[in-house]
Amino acid sequence: MERIQISEKNFGRRMVLFLLCLVVGVSGLSYGVYSLLSTDAGWMTVEAVSDQIHCGSEFTFEYLLEKGGMAGSDELRKVRFAYSDAAVKAYQLFTTTESFEDLRNLYYINQHPNEEIEVDPVLYQAFQSMGDQDSRVVYMGPLFSLYQDLFFCQEDWETYDFDPYQNPETAAFYRELAAFAADPAHVQVELLGENRLRLNVSEEYRSYAQEAGRESYLDFGWLRNAFVADFLADTLMEQGFTSGILTSYDGYTRSLGGAVGNFGYRLFDWYDGGVITAAQIVFDEPVNLVNFRTFPIKEEDGNRSYVLKDGTLRHTYLDGADGFCRAAVDTLLVYSPEDSCAEMALEAAPVFIGDTLSRDLLRKLRREDREVVTIEDRVVFHSQPDLSLNELYTGEGEKALYREEAWKEE
Repeated sequence: MERIQISEKNFGRRMVLFLLCLVVGVSGLSYGVYSLLSTDAGWMTVEAVSDQIHCGSEFTFEYLLEKGGMAGSDELRKVRFAYSDAAVKAYQLFTTTESFEDLRNLYYINQHPNEEIEVDPVLYQAFQSMGDQDSRVVYMGPLFSLYQDLFFCQEDWETYDFDPYQNPETAAFYRELAAFAADPAHVQVELLGENRLRLNVSEEYRSYAQEAGRESYLDFGWLRNAFVADFLADTLMEQGFTSGILTSYDGYTRSLGGAVGNFGYRLFDWYDGGVITAAQIVFDEPVNLVNFRTFPIKEEDGNRSYVLKDGTLRHTYLDGADGFCRAAVDTLLVYSPEDSCAEMALEAAPVFIGDTLSRDLLRKLRREDREVVTIEDRVVFHSQPDLSLNELYTGEGEKALYREEAWKEE
């Protein structure tokens, strides 16, 4: 066997070269790890992450990181954790489909009529807000469940059994349910103080609901995400996160209150059997918005609307008089830097839900620090004289041009 002699002549030079390569490699690895763990400053989309069911998929949460690097990454981690935790709690509180251990949620209340129950302060406050506005929306649970069955239909012929506009028997059934829901003698949440309440249900209504298989007496329906948006925003702000905007798929937007610069809000309309981006509003300060619309713009809207083949809409905004879906206009927007989504939605509902738009009620919606926008016959009417409105729809093919018009002072 031949021995190979290794020269030590250039050992020092080789060692220096080795150490230099090692330093470069470690530096590159450190930079790569830093790049993976750090975050650039600017707007970030924050998604709820949890192994539990949550309502995060119903919201888009944009958050403004003022710092980049590891500090930004740490802030993003904290805000994601806080948001995820709140999204889980919001789902559990407002769901009507399942119960959770040690939690008296909406499902639990429905399952225990005529019993005194202690609930979470968030849920108690929601019922208190409904009572303050004399709103009966939450008592339309059976009607909301029937409309959900309609929205799940795949073909028009399937909607017949659930559509009161097509089926006289369905119309009569809905009127009976609406009459029960409207009568406090048949169904009423009694607030007892200290977060204790009782869902009072008459024997007549209980028997009727059991026979019909519709025993979810309470359901916030189209109002649910107004309360959820407020809860999510309030929870995040309480933990010091203020540079963000939450928007639900069904039209509720909550600012976290901090200055975030200008932001645009697209205003949609239903025209000629389809959705059009009618205009974009540019806000220069944080605002909260309620956007009532009868038509779908996202996949999730399949839970709240149905479009018949002729372009006719069925939606979730129900008239308490008879349980029929009605809307005075297809699009109504209310916004304010101060008012909560639930507050604005409750006050706007009597204006929006109906056959015709009442100008008197519409004007009463407007107040100091609150403005209103409607779209009627391709005209964008707005109460704020200096509203920054741009990108008006300019027409496509034979479709007409949209224009804007400020309210005339009376």
